[in-house]
Amino acid sequence: DLFHPTYYDPYYIPYLKRPLVITIHDMTYERLPEYFWAEDSLTFNKRLNIERADKIIAISETTKRDLLQFSNVDSSKIEVIYHGIDIESPLKVKAVENAPETYILYVGDRSGFKNFYLFAMAFKVISEQYPELKLVLSGGGSLAIGEKEFLRNLRLLDKVIHYNVEDQELNALYQNCLAFVYPSLHEGFGLPILEAFRAGCLIILSDTPCFREVAEDAALYFESMNVDSLISTLQQVIQDSTLQRKMTL
Repeated sequence: DLFHPTYYDPYYIPYLKRPLVITIHDMTYERLPEYFWAEDSLTFNKRLNIERADKIIAISETTKRDLLQFSNVDSSKIEVIYHGIDIESPLKVKAVENAPETYILYVGDRSGFKNFYLFAMAFKVISEQYPELKLVLSGGGSLAIGEKEFLRNLRLLDKVIHYNVEDQELNALYQNCLAFVYPSLHEGFGLPILEAFRAGCLIILSDTPCFREVAEDAALYFESMNVDSLISTLQQVIQDSTLQRKMTL
């Protein structure tokens, strides 16, 4: 009855005789082109899908606004359908072996617009004030050579731990961290926010339209490109136990 591809490869467009529904997860390549390889065909393929689509699912109002800004699509074609997670089943948790007692959590890819390097520079200042504090990374693959050298230059390599974990262990990391920090410069939604909410985790987000849309006043925010703003927010969280309780209820 209809065709709904899982990504933007346009191989089917010349042959398609059914209505096309596509999901646009974000317009990050279009909004932040300086962070991506100029020869990457993703934006071209995405545009072909958008132009052919009979209906478009955007996963947030932010993504819908970006779609309207960066393409010629008719707004009547776009429906916003948010991501979600299972909140009915009991949260399954499995302890992570040898996890540190006190740590800040970062989840996912660490490249480019994800803004990990600014976060690491903020953590350096915080770790000098609180030597027992660790930085736990999950997902995004093991630390690469360049990342290790960057952390070594910051004298942080012995304070950063990367775990490849399954879902139940990730729930435990969320549940037991001092705070989960999501410093990305732009996202179409931000599913880790929902994962952290469900685990009762204090969340610190870069102040972007999408994160404001998803988390509203249930998270703390810092200025995305301002390392001092993130340092101040981290200090506030560490020092204020009342704030910690309020933001994890």
